[in-house]
Amino acid sequence: MTPRTVALLRFAFLQIGFGGAASAVLAKTSGTLWAVALMAAVFTEVLLVLDLRRGLRSSSTADRLRSS
Repeated sequence: MTPRTVALLRFAFLQIGFGGAASAVLAKTSGTLWAVALMAAVFTEVLLVLDLRRGLRSSSTADRLRSS
């Protein structure tokens, strides 16, 4: 598998895991915990997207260097 495929699969599995965890927390709690769980989920999403972009950018650079 290419590094890009590995990064996309990792991102997909993390999305499923964090989405399920956030849903479970939101379904069982109320008030402040709701807000904290939602903020943590959004923060995690942002970090995952930035990590994925960095991984794709570095793999593209590595591919270009290999082909030259």
